Amino acid sequence: MAKKLKILYYSDCTFFAGCENMIASFLNNEDLNNRYDVCFLYCLSEAYTAGLNGRVAVEGKSIMSIKLPRPNRVHDYFKQKIANRKLRMIISAPIMWIWKYYCVFFSIYPLYKKLKPLQIDVLHINNGGYPAAVSCYAMVFVASILRIKKVVYVVNNIAEGYKNPLRWLDWGLDQW
Repeated sequence: MAKKLKILYYSDCTFFAGCENMIASFLNNEDLNNRYDVCFLYCLSEAYTAGLNGRVAVEGKSIMSIKLPRPNRVHDYFKQKIANRKLRMIISAPIMWIWKYYCVFFSIYPLYKKLKPLQIDVLHINNGGYPAAVSCYAMVFVASILRIKKVVYVVNNIAEGYKNPLRWLDWGLDQW
């Protein structure tokens, strides 16, 4: 009997959002699960886990979570400390930009470590928007390092353009 192709679905969202319905459909689909070795990896959060457990019959499924650095922690910190929105943006924007790339960089190794033993044939990255979760950027790098040849990157809304000067700094990553 031929070896089943292994499909890994990856998602990073702080809660089980509308874009996650596709993942729930895949994980609950018996035919898909019989034809392929299906597994799912998501960035750990209590709200996401609760939503996942409410929508997916998780028993007997290969479902894993991973804890990764999150850029919203810096945003939340500045929101608590600086009430004036404009001042907060001026002070926090460069720090948040640096923190975002710190999070991308420091997500690569944990994702690599988690994926390497799995021997993935097809990687499906589910991203709520673009740009969105920084771990999705990191996952693209990991796929390249592991030489995963088939990568599906799903963006569930219209990608943000480069009108905002802070988006200009993402141009290099977007080209990857």
